[in-house]
Amino acid sequence: MRNPRFALILVLLAPCPVATVRAAMMYVYDLDSLVHLSTDVAEAEITRSFKADTIDLIEAKVTLVHKGGFKKGQIIAVVDADYYRKPAIDKINNEKLAVGDRIVLFAVRAKPSDFNRIPENAVLYAPLPGGMRLVHGDQIHGFAQRDNPGPYVAYPQTEKKKPFTLESFRKKVETSLRDTKEWAKLIEAKTDQLDVPALLKLLGDRSKVSYGGRDYFTERTCMRFAETHDPVVLSKALAVAKAYYDVSILQRGFGSPKGRDYLLTKIDDAKEPMPVRLRYARALGEAGSVYREVFTDIGSNGWRHVGKVDEGNSGYLTRIAKSVRANARHEELARSLIRCLDYSGQGISQNKPEPLMVDLSGANAVLKELYDAKPSQEMQFAIEKATVWIPNDYAKLKSPCGPMVSILRWADPQIYTKPEKPSLIFEYEYTTVLMGRNAEVTPSVVLLHEKTQKRHALPTTLRIRGWATGGGSNSVELPKDLPRGRYHVFLELRDGEQVISVGHHFAIEL
Repeated sequence: MRNPRFALILVLLAPCPVATVRAAMMYVYDLDSLVHLSTDVAEAEITRSFKADTIDLIEAKVTLVHKGGFKKGQIIAVVDADYYRKPAIDKINNEKLAVGDRIVLFAVRAKPSDFNRIPENAVLYAPLPGGMRLVHGDQIHGFAQRDNPGPYVAYPQTEKKKPFTLESFRKKVETSLRDTKEWAKLIEAKTDQLDVPALLKLLGDRSKVSYGGRDYFTERTCMRFAETHDPVVLSKALAVAKAYYDVSILQRGFGSPKGRDYLLTKIDDAKEPMPVRLRYARALGEAGSVYREVFTDIGSNGWRHVGKVDEGNSGYLTRIAKSVRANARHEELARSLIRCLDYSGQGISQNKPEPLMVDLSGANAVLKELYDAKPSQEMQFAIEKATVWIPNDYAKLKSPCGPMVSILRWADPQIYTKPEKPSLIFEYEYTTVLMGRNAEVTPSVVLLHEKTQKRHALPTTLRIRGWATGGGSNSVELPKDLPRGRYHVFLELRDGEQVISVGHHFAIEL
């Protein structure tokens, strides 16, 4: 007989596109974020695993409640548990959670969506991103996405660290329940009552680099700062933020005329330390290319904007190019600014609004002056890549790269698998936006002897498509009779017997 509690679920649940969800990075909230965002935090034991119209579900018996309205002994139904797996020894596929497994669940009530077509009155719970722990003996294990695409997989504790026990975990949850209440008050204060020093301390204490990790409190702090569009406050926050989303949100906070002017002024200020100027230059790209635009509703993954471009865009992009020229001797800074123009050009070239196109072309004209002075290979490549969005401007450079702008860079062989035969490993970057979308080319690697000018054209396994930008690493097998000497190494593309592209090179002793 069908269990009456799940009759409604079995009839009305629709398939969830698991492949779609797993074909992307599945981030993980830290413990404090999970404690704060979940409505219920509980320890439980899985008592049943089953499917309802192809949807994987588990039933779990609550054994201890940390937060929320669950009761000890209550049976709860959980969706999305299939995204959490146990590592399997000597097996390709990780194991599903099974009956008898003990878990900690950071849950919210599951709601209908395009992916989970559940009825409004179905009492189901779902873990927040990364919102599950696996209990094994007296130790507790977190989950992380090992491969993309792929599910969350429980990771083992290492011998180097003191074991994370269930007892210590419970104490952390207790501490988090107390601390997060105070942090929530800080981040949700009214705009005119923001405690900036306290928020800066919270950001500095918590923001850290973490692959796939997310922190609700630091991101929310950065959103509050970004909403102010106060360059001074944003500057202080940017100096202590480390996590990708934190930095990105703050950078978009400079998305106002005042913010953009502030960044350009600081970038050109020789009194500022170079690391600080570079930090501002990186922010410039996220602050937008439309001078009169103001970013609003700034979040972790997007924003809206108000304001329109004025005639000539107030020469904003051209001002950035002039900053490149003024700081040309500081190559890292100059190239960072050129990347801002490259990034802007990609968007502008899609719809081609006239004022922005005029401003971008003005910026390209300034870059051409620098290009004609024959800067480094890296600078030439950066200028070509930024200019290519307006083909007529790129043509004026008379670049030997032609339709495929490319550069090769030396690669440290120690960090790559050693080839069986004597080979040269290299890294490459390119753009082929001047080629048709259906084009596919296979360039050669050329070794040019500096002294004798003798060329050695070597075949590659590269397959580069048109209308694309990318890069990576590759290698070529070296000829056995290759003379010793210093070589320039670059990509070359031919159309029959005609050379149509000569890329930028690096030099190496072979």
